[in-house]
Amino acid sequence: TYHGTSNLIALPGRTVQTYPSGLVRVERSFVCRKADVATYRKQIKVGDKMPNDDGAPAIDGLYIFPDPQETTRDDGFVEFRVTAYGRSNETGQRLSLLKVRSSLLLRANYRRVNLFYSPTEAGSESTINSYLETQINTETINVGYKFCVLANKKIETPKDIREIGGMFLADTDIDLFSQSFTAAKVFPVLDGSFVPPTNKQFSPVFSATLRGLERLNFGSFDEIVMQFEITASPINFGSFFQAGSVPAKPEIESVESNYNTANVKMIPPPYSSGVRITIGGITLSAPYGGSATGSTFSISGGTPSVQYITIRISGLTQNTVYSASIAVTNENGSSASASFQFLTKSFSESIS
Repeated sequence: TYHGTSNLIALPGRTVQTYPSGLVRVERSFVCRKADVATYRKQIKVGDKMPNDDGAPAIDGLYIFPDPQETTRDDGFVEFRVTAYGRSNETGQRLSLLKVRSSLLLRANYRRVNLFYSPTEAGSESTINSYLETQINTETINVGYKFCVLANKKIETPKDIREIGGMFLADTDIDLFSQSFTAAKVFPVLDGSFVPPTNKQFSPVFSATLRGLERLNFGSFDEIVMQFEITASPINFGSFFQAGSVPAKPEIESVESNYNTANVKMIPPPYSSGVRITIGGITLSAPYGGSATGSTFSISGGTPSVQYITIRISGLTQNTVYSASIAVTNENGSSASASFQFLTKSFSESIS
């Protein structure tokens, strides 16, 4: 039968290897008459589909790689040993790697009433600011992937990192991916007397960083090996304020004046709602965004931005040195005052 045909003949003994990544390797041998070798050599080359083969178990074909090997036999035939690659799936293998011990940083700060505050004592503050910081021990399960893609295809970050990997409280089975915390649970000092509400829930913010990538080519397909490290950003619960406390002393950033007004730029402390300015023996108070007018001076305040607020003082006299102080207020009272001085310009300086 062999000597009576000019076709390419598939020999028995097809071997198949399937790898965890989904990569499929198939090896077969073919023979043809020595006189027809040039014809079939052009048809059996890298990148072509395996001839006379149904492609199983590959899902999108078996493609020759590397170049076939040729052997001229003593029986008048030439044998081609052909290797081809494909993939049996698009998902490959997902790996949960060994646990790694680490820690998660938790922070907060709070302002509380100073029980030893004395208005007559220089430098005495009515409230005290304290910082809290702790770490909890964690165990992280990092993630690995092995899969196959078409050659040179762009690789996307896998979507199931959270399902495969995880971060846990050490020596427990509490999953930090789904666990949330209250500040009071972490820092018991922040009891119900502190605002904002201590039942506000916080969850860690996770990121997956690519720590290893291998891309091996097998002709029409690339085998990908990726490893990700899962990390959690520190949790900052923010600033808490003890109910019944007055705000902290404001910080003055700058004072800019012309002949009859001055703009005081300051950093408003948390939980302050207004200002109190004393100038020329007169004290005026106004809420943020409001104004107040006296017999000589008036003040108006803008709405606090993320960091600053500007208070305008009007009714000033040109070319005059003014001494003033500014405090911030809330429903519980006012802070300690910050003092400042400035010189107004002459009218001619202002218009120039």
